Amino acid sequence: MEVLKVLLVLVPLLQCSECVRCFTRFDLALARCDEELGEVEEDDCCMNPDNGFQVTGGVCQSCSPPVWSPWSPWSECTVLCGEGVTMRSRKCFGIGECEGAADKLQTKPCNNTCCNGEGWGPWLSWSSCSVTCAGGGVRRRERECSAPPQCLSACSGASEETEACPPLSACPVPGGWSRWSDWGLCSASCIDEKLGVAMPTRQRHRFCSSPAPSSDTIPPGPACPGERLQSQTCSHLPNCAVDGGWGAWSQPRPCSISCGEGLQLSIRRCDSPAPKYGGRLCDGPSAKSSVCQTPCPVDKLERF
Repeated sequence: MEVLKVLLVLVPLLQCSECVRCFTRFDLALARCDEELGEVEEDDCCMNPDNGFQVTGGVCQSCSPPVWSPWSPWSECTVLCGEGVTMRSRKCFGIGECEGAADKLQTKPCNNTCCNGEGWGPWLSWSSCSVTCAGGGVRRRERECSAPPQCLSACSGASEETEACPPLSACPVPGGWSRWSDWGLCSASCIDEKLGVAMPTRQRHRFCSSPAPSSDTIPPGPACPGERLQSQTCSHLPNCAVDGGWGAWSQPRPCSISCGEGLQLSIRRCDSPAPKYGGRLCDGPSAKSSVCQTPCPVDKLERF
């Protein structure tokens, strides 16, 4: 093989005059050469008996000693009706001639039936309708020619026919939504801080009526997918007014005099809650007084 590769390199330099296409393998069953090496002299290619070669415009040949190919399949009978002959053949491949070189063709008698009386087989069952409901659908059926291939003329006409489907039930009508209504009024006119995150809401709705799903079909029409009612928060509203509320009274302050009867004050603030967003101020006084008594000191009398 290495020698052959060297020769393939030198061939262009030697200006080969009677070159053949050389291949590394010859498939006897298929009479085919595989894995081309290049163009060399036939003797150089066949230094390896496993190789094959092909002359320009010719068939592939084997470099091996002569050997017969497998027999071909038996041919069709030579007549369509009565007694005839069927044949098979083989070829010799390789260098030299095969044994029994004249035995390339074999024949044997055959009997063939006439095509008269043979033709179409029965029609097959109708296919399903091209639609599953309502009208406008078609169905089809086929038949096969039962005559052998050489007698196909015994089958005239179409191998397929179509027809309109029998009456079908009405198609289910799926429901469709109407347009959304306008948004309704908010559940409150302002946002109340006392409710925390509970914001006022408003709603809008739609109906499964454009069209309504069919109820007289089998199966009934599917209902509309999705929601019928939508809600949203009314975050655009102003805050509700918060009226002021009094806090607790403070502890009374010290008495206004240090001896005798006086007054002491208590105060409260409007911060529980403080008024906001236009809310009312607290009603009533923010201070009150109460009477207080502080004992006066008594002077001691000297005794004589």
